[in-house]
Amino acid sequence: MMNRDTKKVEYIIEGDNKMINNFETTLSNEVIRIHAVGSNILRASYLLQDVVNYYSSFLKDIQNTSSMGKKTSPIDVYSLIDIKVSSKSLFMYDNVISNRYHIKEEFLKDDYDDIINFAKQPYDRNMHTYRERCKERIITGITISLKKNDINL
Repeated sequence: MMNRDTKKVEYIIEGDNKMINNFETTLSNEVIRIHAVGSNILRASYLLQDVVNYYSSFLKDIQNTSSMGKKTSPIDVYSLIDIKVSSKSLFMYDNVISNRYHIKEEFLKDDYDDIINFAKQPYDRNMHTYRERCKERIITGITISLKKNDINL
């Protein structure tokens, strides 16, 4: 997955909302990108952890088989992989209006006379509630980019 000239691999984890604009417009065949939005950011971090663990164990297996009986220094996996994390947050302010009129009576589906009689009643302010409030929502999206560094072992 981290070798040269491999095809572009992208993991897209869909969240509650999709980010329309990508964080980076340049695409390379050697870069893996993980996109996550909202609550899926934690899943993306687990995916990143799995990729790094797999690559680390892969390098250790290669080192163990190539140096049987020799003492070798451990490999620093993070010197071989370039990890970049970029994020954007979208702040949204929604006006929520609740406009309710409380009705004490119950109407059946075919009981139109009661509905007409209720509609003829005068307006009662005590039965009417109107509330307006502002609700803030924050949606965060991240992009994790993995790229193999050009270092000869």
